Amino acid sequence: MKRVNTNKQVGLRQSLLLAGLVMASVGAQAAPFPKITVTGVVGDSLYNVNGYTGSIAYDPSAMLGKNFTLELIADAAGAVKTSTELLPEFPGEFENRWEPVTVSYTLMVDGMLKFSGTDSQYTDIRTINDLTVPVGTDLSEAPGGIEEGRTYDLFTIAPSGIYLGCFDGGTSNGCNDSESNNVYETASIVFDYFWDTAIYNALADTNLPDPANLDFTKGFGGADFNFNHWSEDPSDEFNGNDIARIYLTATSVTVAVPEPETWAMMLAGLGLVGWSAMRRRATV
Repeated sequence: MKRVNTNKQVGLRQSLLLAGLVMASVGAQAAPFPKITVTGVVGDSLYNVNGYTGSIAYDPSAMLGKNFTLELIADAAGAVKTSTELLPEFPGEFENRWEPVTVSYTLMVDGMLKFSGTDSQYTDIRTINDLTVPVGTDLSEAPGGIEEGRTYDLFTIAPSGIYLGCFDGGTSNGCNDSESNNVYETASIVFDYFWDTAIYNALADTNLPDPANLDFTKGFGGADFNFNHWSEDPSDEFNGNDIARIYLTATSVTVAVPEPETWAMMLAGLGLVGWSAMRRRATV
């Protein structure tokens, strides 16, 4: 007599569906964004900002004109959103900011490691949705490609806190006394990417976007390597200003897909589910 298993059987199709739901749930709980890799060319000169004419502790000459690779991984778990109105030149336009954000970064120039680390103290993610640039706007400091009268979406990740050196009485790296007499030099790397919304509307709303859902082949962007000087004032507050920057023009921006071993594990899991389902059918 043929033995019948009285337990309810789960077919192959249902098993695959359940496995997919489990994997989707695991993915939704993962806090870090996928890795963003930016490649391009470092600018050929240093650009002083705010009329700065003083000294710079770090010598960037070895970077200029070379190929670069910038890798960024951001973790925005627990970040709080704020929206701030932009400068008066852009009436009714708002910048959305999420912080605190943890960003791991690596900057390679000409195949050599220049800077790497993880920053969560001075880092944020920003977006601007549907920014229309008024006619007559001064675009001298804007990235190449921005035009008057056009509307853009913007996505920004900005790790900071890269220590470059110190000044004491005008002497580079001579900071052996109290902090109040020192001027510290740090850097930030600001990755910006723009989309002309007439060509591609990248941001549908003002929510925090996942880079995996953004198309970095339909816009333009790059990174700024910003130099900053700061010191401790008498009230123990640390104040600083950007003094110079180098433009890093992107030629490609890619977002990482699951590693081969991850795909192998997923396929193996699906294979086991399917094999198990077929085995149960065979024993009925």
